[in-house]
Amino acid sequence: MTHCLRCKKRMARTRGVCRPCSSWMFKEVRLGRQTWEQLIAAGLVLPVVQGRAKAAMTRFLQSGEKK
Repeated sequence: MTHCLRCKKRMARTRGVCRPCSSWMFKEVRLGRQTWEQLIAAGLVLPVVQGRAKAAMTRFLQSGEKK
């Protein structure tokens, strides 16, 4: 598995970030301070993937590979 894109301290879980950072991002978006597009553009979170792409991304994150 790979480290969180935002804090670099904990293991990434969803969209490339750890749970505390994910909670922070949801709060920022909910309050209107950020948008998901801004967070993605800044490299702080991965875009949403579904279906086969989601399975491939999950395998990649679990493998810890760097490409």
